[in-house]
Amino acid sequence: GMEHYQYASHVLRMCQEAQVEKLTTVLKPLKDAVGREDEALNRPRTKEGSKDLDQLDGVRDTAYRALMKAVDLAQLSADADEVSAAEKIEEVARRYPGVVRANY
Repeated sequence: GMEHYQYASHVLRMCQEAQVEKLTTVLKPLKDAVGREDEALNRPRTKEGSKDLDQLDGVRDTAYRALMKAVDLAQLSADADEVSAAEKIEEVARRYPGVVRANY
């Protein structure tokens, strides 16, 4: 883990500062290993495509909110069939609370 990386970095730095010829000739593999360990310990926190998923999540949230506003509007309609359909949609939507806050 991080302790090993810090230890290896410290050893590398000490060897480089010492300027001992026998050590200097064999430091390249240690330097390369420390670099690879640094890459392994500092992995990206987001995955490729996360930005696209966030954008799609926003589109879905907007569409869902628009649908629910249309249902609210349809419940005020003079047409009984439209009111009935809006109530059925609202009943189904109530079964899935928190859809807007859910991950894509």
